This record gives sequence, C-alpha cells and structure tokens, in this order.
Amino acid sequence: MMKEIHKYYSITIVFIMICSLGSIHAQHTDARKILENVALFYKNTAQYQIDVTYNMHRGFTGNNITESYTGEMVKNGDFSKFKVLNSEIIYFSDDQLTISHTDKTIAYSKKTVTSVSSSPVEIEGFLKFYDQIAITEKNGQLKCEMVSSKYNPSNPYGKVIIYINKDKYYIEKQELFFAEAIPFVDEKNNERESDVGRLVILLKQKSLEDQTRVTLQDYFTFSSGKKVILSSKYSEYNFINQAN
Repeated sequence: MMKEIHKYYSITIVFIMICSLGSIHAQHTDARKILENVALFYKNTAQYQIDVTYNMHRGFTGNNITESYTGEMVKNGDFSKFKVLNSEIIYFSDDQLTISHTDKTIAYSKKTVTSVSSSPVEIEGFLKFYDQIAITEKNGQLKCEMVSSKYNPSNPYGKVIIYINKDKYYIEKQELFFAEAIPFVDEKNNERESDVGRLVILLKQKSLEDQTRVTLQDYFTFSSGKKVILSSKYSEYNFINQAN
C-alpha cells in the first residue's frame, strides 16, 4: 500500500497541471520567469529522452533510501510518453493512451485542453500553493525553493525544491517534502511508523535513443466497422474505449 501511495504522488508531481496562475503574488515573479524559461525549453525541444529515478527518503535530511524505482519520459514530435513501473501514459496530437502492463489494459481517450503533458514543467502551477520562495545559484544550477506556510489538502507537499540547469533551463532534480507524516516500515522490528517523507526525483536529460516515428497505429486501428484491432504486441490486452 505504501508503494502505491508513493507511486501516485510521484506521478502527480511530474504530470500535474494547474492552469490558473493569474493570481501569483509579486514575490513569485522571479520564480515564474525561471519556470517560463523551463517551459520554453521543453516546448521548443523537438526530441528528448529523460531517465527518471524516484527515491523515497525518511526524514528531512539524510541519504537513506526506503524505496526506489525508475521511469522514462520521451518526446518525439507530437508523440510523448511517460513510463513508470508497469504503466505508460502516451500522447499524440489528439489522442491519449493509458497502458497498464500489470492489468494488460489499454485505455483510449481523446486529448483535451486539460490533458496533462509529458513535460515536467507543469509544476509551475505549484506557485499558487506557496507563499515563501527563495532562488539561489550554485555550481551551474538554479535552486528554486518553495515553502507553504498554510496546509492545503489539495497539495500534499509542504516544501518543494527544484534544481534547474542554469544554461539550458531543464530540470535536473526535484525534492518534495510531504506536508503530513506518511507510513514507513521500521527495518529493525518490521513495524509501521509515521515520519517525514521526502521524495527525491532525479532527471537525466539525454538524446533520444530510438528515432523511430511512433503513431497511434502502432498500438491499434479501427476497422471500417469501428471494430478495434490491436497490434500484435498488444493482442492480449483489453481495450477500453473512453472516447465515446
């Protein structure tokens, strides 16, 4: 159960999109400008691949990792993909697929204006939650530290730190401090204990390894009678049409 909770939150931070940013206060201006530059990097980069590592830590400080898993973010033209554990979320210009390899399901829907994207920059929306922001620079990185003085049930993180490449404005690391204590299992007595949770997300930017153009037809096609024909790779999967 703890792993599922952590998986949900980590997917949230990478994908969350909050569109209403008009009420940002004056002290947010510098952070907003920096994150707008980050947004431009991901928007203007036609192709990229990001290896993502999620490390859950117990306590505000320290390097003891209680659990870890990896993911991947890919963009190639109008195709983008986010993969973590046994799940994938895939976007085309007008379509979206959510694939569970554990349950062997493919959920198809039309992409809407409120659909999230594969860019991690949607964390810009978190500015509306934080009233204390500090920006520092060290070793070629911009460090944007955001703290909320008020608890908000819509935001699980009381503090967020974003590390941004100063020259190219892509995100290299995120530290997410949970606003409330979360359950951990004590290694000595195997009992559940509540403590401060800190999720560290490492993003390694690199060139796209597979240049092959991916299309929706690589997953399924509709026959003339609107019958779904899954590709051979997914022939044993259950197709869920959510576009109707």
